[in-house]
Amino acid sequence: MSEKTVTLTPAQARVITLIKAGWELGFSKTLSKYWLQERGIGCGGPTEKVARPTGLFLEKNKLIEVSKDGFPVQKFALVEGCKMSPDGKSVSIPQHSEE
Repeated sequence: MSEKTVTLTPAQARVITLIKAGWELGFSKTLSKYWLQERGIGCGGPTEKVARPTGLFLEKNKLIEVSKDGFPVQKFALVEGCKMSPDGKSVSIPQHSEE
């Protein structure tokens, strides 16, 4: 199995760092907005807005995956094996070869 490395902007790296620290990424299907919430979506912790292009980049590059597909909120988690580089400027994820 190989690894895919993805270079991150500071905003993308912050989202991944906060998810690793226990925050949860949510997406409102009615408002089309992403946000992070400490301790999990709906658990009453502090929130932080996430720019739509940042969330879309993380989805497109398969760095996050849907952990709960509800309405009106979709919740995301990091893909298994997602590793941040020591400098925090990129992540690597396992790539499964297609046979």
